[in-house]
Amino acid sequence: TTPGIEFLHSDASLFRTLGIGPTLPPNTGMMYGLQDARGQDFATVKRYEELILGHSGEFFLYAGVNELPPSLATMGVKYILSDGAWRPPSKDFKPVYRGEMTIHRNPFFLERAQLIAKHTVATPGEILARVRDPRFDPRHTLLLEEEPARESAGERGNLKAAVRIKSYQPDEVVLEAASPGPAFVLLLDTYYPGWKA
Repeated sequence: TTPGIEFLHSDASLFRTLGIGPTLPPNTGMMYGLQDARGQDFATVKRYEELILGHSGEFFLYAGVNELPPSLATMGVKYILSDGAWRPPSKDFKPVYRGEMTIHRNPFFLERAQLIAKHTVATPGEILARVRDPRFDPRHTLLLEEEPARESAGERGNLKAAVRIKSYQPDEVVLEAASPGPAFVLLLDTYYPGWKA
């Protein structure tokens, strides 16, 4: 381990990292218990490739990256790791660690679970274009491919809207949510066939 890895371990929240250039290459973060937005695998998820690259079919998806993806807000990336030569796109990206690597905090970081009251139905192509727009903020409107079934919204009292992750494991995520009215819970993870909520 290194002092930079220890700095990342000191953050007890749930987050992903994104290495720029050769800094902590894809899949190596797993050795240190870090969740990386990149990865090399022989089986990739088409929708995730489209989110990152704008298209699918790349064999080495995100093997290396030299610039931030336009969909950064939807990826749960809290820290950008670099060799120090990388220049952030704005002064909003503050360096929080300098040493064997430089770590910048992503000012647009969103918690992995979100509670959203409004939704819009759109085609997969329209959704992809919107989430890849750097101005897209997933906290305001949930984008769905079809209108969801609705249940009756009973009286909820004076609850504050809140959602938190109680447990996050490879095969199970446990969330706790409360809302004063109808709302959706969004987990900023890639859907995979067979997942059930």
